[in-house]
This record gives sequence, structure tokens and C-alpha cells, in this order.
Amino acid sequence: MTLYHPDSVVPRLTRLVVQGGSASTREAEPERTRAIDAAILAARLTRSAALLASRRAVAVLPVFTAAEMRALDARAIATLGIPGIRLMEQAGAGAADAIARTFAPIRGKRVSILCGKGNNGGDGFVVARRLRTKGARVQTVLVARRDDVGGDARAALSRFRGRVEEIGVEADLDRLARDLGRAHVVVDALLGTGLTGPARGLMARAIELINAAARPVVSLDLPSGLGSDTGALLGPTVGPA
Repeated sequence: MTLYHPDSVVPRLTRLVVQGGSASTREAEPERTRAIDAAILAARLTRSAALLASRRAVAVLPVFTAAEMRALDARAIATLGIPGIRLMEQAGAGAADAIARTFAPIRGKRVSILCGKGNNGGDGFVVARRLRTKGARVQTVLVARRDDVGGDARAALSRFRGRVEEIGVEADLDRLARDLGRAHVVVDALLGTGLTGPARGLMARAIELINAAARPVVSLDLPSGLGSDTGALLGPTVGPA
């Protein structure tokens, strides 16, 4: 997870290790389960090790490649029997806790959370639900239509009981620009490690609006638009103001 603040030249990097597993699983295989669970989730949340000190490509701290991360997730699900939604819940919960600590007191603060239709957006829905329970004034925005969301992200969306604003056409972005300017913090959950080319269309415009708002930004996994394996700016990219 990367924390950007408009007053900083280099964004602050927060590393989170979120341990998981049910009580029965932890008792049965405490060291193995905790170690693997923590490694998977820590890697997922530290893919944002690429620091955007300026609007150019920068070095990426070697953790895992996107393909390796997907393989670790798949192994956790298939071999250890950890449901994908549980990984998503723990990643989102850890990020929400870090946001609440960094921007304390979070109660009453306006938090705009922009979600894509994939797993990064799923993490964002978990963050939205968790921050709402902490008293934050959460605005949850889906840059897609609900029907476009699938898999674990769809399950995370269904668990969020608050209002979700859908951005499906260019005209929907007008109000978003105003709302971002009033937010105390913006959460970028648009694009994750699966990105292979430049963001386009509504996604590209949403990234541009985040940057134009010049508000503190928290990016889940890594800044949207950034190449996870190389640190290259693939196109419009969320970055420090």
C-alpha cells in the first residue's frame, strides 16, 4: 500500500503483514499457516514498493512479480484451502487499519474510495466497509457497472451495504471531480498488478481526476497505471501531487 501526500516529494511506503487463518487452522498448523498467510498478504500489500519520486519510471523493490503473486494466491486457495474472499478481506482490513491510523482521527473524515471492477476494486470495497464502521464519511465509487464486477470482488461488493456510485459514462465524472476536491483522503483501488498496458477511457480520466484533486492518496497494491514488475508508467498513473 502506498501513501501519497501532496506535501511530500517521495510518497511514504507502509508495509503491512496481516496474519490470518481460523482459530482451528492456526491451532492445527500454527507456524506454517501463519508464515504462508502472512507472506502472501504482505507481498500483496507491498507491491507498491515502486516509489514515484517524479513523473517517470523508477526502480521497483524486488518482492514478487505479478505472475508469482498470482501463483502464491492460487496456492493459498488450492493447497491451503484459504478462500480468495478471505485473502481479500484480510488485505482490505489491514489497509483500512493503516489508513485509520495514518489519518487519525478517521471518524467524520471524508474518504473517497475509487474502485475498479477487478480484485483491486474488491480490496477497495472491503476498505470502504471497514472505514465506514470506524465512523469515516465514505464515498464509494465504482468506475464500471455492477454487472461488470465478478469473482471475489463481486462478493466483497455485495457485503458493502452503503451507497456505491457507478461511473459508466463521461458525464458521471463531473460530480466526481468536485467530490474528490473535498475529500480528506482518496483511496485508489482502480487497477492492480494485472495491468499490462495504459489505462484508457473512463479509467484514465478517473486517474487524471485523482491527480488533479491534489489530495492525500492511498493506493492499494500499487499506484494505478504503474507497471508492477518494472515500475514503468504505462500511461496515466496515480502519483504525488
